Amino acid sequence: MEEYLLVLKFIGLLLLVALLAYLVIRFGLRRLQPAAGRGYLRIIQKTALDLKGDRLLVLIQIGERVLLLGSAQGDVSVLAELSAEELSLPNENVAGPESESLFPGLLNSFRRKMKS
Repeated sequence: MEEYLLVLKFIGLLLLVALLAYLVIRFGLRRLQPAAGRGYLRIIQKTALDLKGDRLLVLIQIGERVLLLGSAQGDVSVLAELSAEELSLPNENVAGPESESLFPGLLNSFRRKMKS
């Protein structure tokens, strides 16, 4: 009889630990993660310029402004500043399969702007 009570206590303790782990993962870890997609800063698209991924072009939206950033070996610089109207971006997050043609068009318009 005593062994059954010990087994029941052990199972109850395991269930309690599992419940606490679930609650911490479900509600506690959200506060530690950055607010992806919530707020004013949104990454629209990233493109690696080399195989290692050391050099990147990143298109971000901050409120109504859109910035084209260049990143190389830990150094980040603003390459161009655009408005959302210039790109005709919708208000929702456009990072996805439908945005594949957005970045090459933006890069071509940026090249034309730099030549003139």
